[in-house]
Amino acid sequence: MSDDRGETSLERLREHGSRPRLDTVALVWMVFVLAITAATVYSALRFGNITGYAGESDWWLKLRLLASSGGTIAVFGSAIGVVLAVVFAGARSRVALRLATVGGMWAGVAGVVGVVVVFHNESVPGESVAFDGRVSDAAVFAVFAALGVIVATVAWRFSRSEIGSELG
Repeated sequence: MSDDRGETSLERLREHGSRPRLDTVALVWMVFVLAITAATVYSALRFGNITGYAGESDWWLKLRLLASSGGTIAVFGSAIGVVLAVVFAGARSRVALRLATVGGMWAGVAGVVGVVVVFHNESVPGESVAFDGRVSDAAVFAVFAALGVIVATVAWRFSRSEIGSELG
């Protein structure tokens, strides 16, 4: 059984998607994903001291909140942005793929920061209640970091490939 049927289906979907300029959907999606992520980063840096802890723990709490900004929204939002950019190929899709690269890389950086914070100090508020362990928290951050790097790599490769040259 050949894979030609899947390729023709993808071509038909691309033709249908490019007609009403749906490549804008991919770009707007990625702008919104990065806006939500940026707002989360701003909140972590600006309002990270809402618990009233003073001194050195303020920065570790802010870093913990900052690490959480690279989670579900950044990773899966960027992955969805890659899919939209590839399916609805158009002039704006290359920009959407580059923004997805930024979102994925931020998730990678934030995940690494999360692993560092988890192992820095056991008195940081917000430890996992479900497993009550630093290893499980570090594993979650590490998985989001890995997923972010994977999404960023895929987005970057699509933006540089033949599909990317068709996009813009």
